[in-house]
Amino acid sequence: MCDVDTTKGPGRPQGDLKGATPAANELAVFVRQLTKDQTVRQLAVRYMGGRTAWSLYRSGAQVIPLHLLEQVVKDRVPDQAGRELLLTRARSLHERAAAERVEERVEQVALPPLSPEPPRGRLGGHLVPWLTHTVAVVAAAAVTLSVTLVVTGPESAPAGLSSASDTPRVAAMLALITPSGDAVRSWSPTSGWVDVGGPAAEVLGGAAGLFAVAPVVGHIAQYHAPGNWTYIGERGAELAVGRDHLYRLSPDRAAVWAWVEQTSSWLLIGAAARHLYAGHVGMFASGPSGHDLYRYEGGPGNWTWITDTLDPEDTIVVGRETLYRLPVDKSAVWEWDFPHATWTRIGGAARSIHVGGAGLFMVDRTGDLHSYQGEPDAWTRIGEGGADIAVGPDRVYRVMPEGAVAQWLPETSTWEDLDALADAITTTDDR
Repeated sequence: MCDVDTTKGPGRPQGDLKGATPAANELAVFVRQLTKDQTVRQLAVRYMGGRTAWSLYRSGAQVIPLHLLEQVVKDRVPDQAGRELLLTRARSLHERAAAERVEERVEQVALPPLSPEPPRGRLGGHLVPWLTHTVAVVAAAAVTLSVTLVVTGPESAPAGLSSASDTPRVAAMLALITPSGDAVRSWSPTSGWVDVGGPAAEVLGGAAGLFAVAPVVGHIAQYHAPGNWTYIGERGAELAVGRDHLYRLSPDRAAVWAWVEQTSSWLLIGAAARHLYAGHVGMFASGPSGHDLYRYEGGPGNWTWITDTLDPEDTIVVGRETLYRLPVDKSAVWEWDFPHATWTRIGGAARSIHVGGAGLFMVDRTGDLHSYQGEPDAWTRIGEGGADIAVGPDRVYRVMPEGAVAQWLPETSTWEDLDALADAITTTDDR
């Protein structure tokens, strides 16, 4: 058992404890001791959480997520024996704090797999229930994903058909990771470039907002304002940003989750999948074999089979009205025709395809970037493709091989340099 020392570390004094329960305050004292030689700014940078969140964790006003607490212990204690002892204490303190703060109830929720077998006799239809999970309904902040299956309370609408579109969110913007990976910057025509956080290994944007993945540890954080990020969980095998939610495939690809911002919790929506795809028209996943494509219909376990024509390594992008596909051999660009349930060829060989509010774009095999004009084989060259492409609500952006960022201005058919260097870019979009 470690002695408790509440003497202040670097930075501002930590102030009074503000936990709602004695157990929450006891956990906060433990977190203070564990992080006493680091400022909230340093903790926010290292673990991709905002400074406000760390102030709340250290005051007891908010219970630190267990995954984050465990990671801090592992980072702070080098020897294995001492680390295991401290992890045991950390878990015990966290369990008591959560138990006093949260009332749990257990209910049975049927969660069918993304079966490789399509429904017989017709296209579509719901999947057959296969596995029943015991799900704890926890009215809490982000939780340990590998241990607790969390759903929203009965007052919440299903993910994908929820009132998330009414939730305040950041304005549409371009975001980049600097070449060093040390910072995330955002750009808009009104504000120009603003440093908003970092470091980051990956940034993902969409209508649901802006998200970043921390280097090494893989923590996911959601952006709210410059310097204000919320830790929401672990990266998993894949992430996809949809119209209202961030979707996460578990590390073993055995479960699909949706982040529900209104309740700060992860909703388990499906079983095993190969890949995730999300955008304005919906959320989709390929089955475990990678050949079958399913559409999420807005409730846990509620998926409709779409087609079995995929290769596991095909590229799928989700647009405002439909899906686009670039096969693994990159021989042609295809558009999904929902009314006729078939793929229609719309373009020739390509290196990559990109979609957003501004439309569909492809980089051809020579490296040139083309804009789709709405008819098969009708494409307009707009310049070089560069090292990365991001499509916003009304603009397309590129990163040139040397790292320079530029935007395409359709009204003048010219590229405008944005005076920044990037390793990778993404955009948020309008709902």
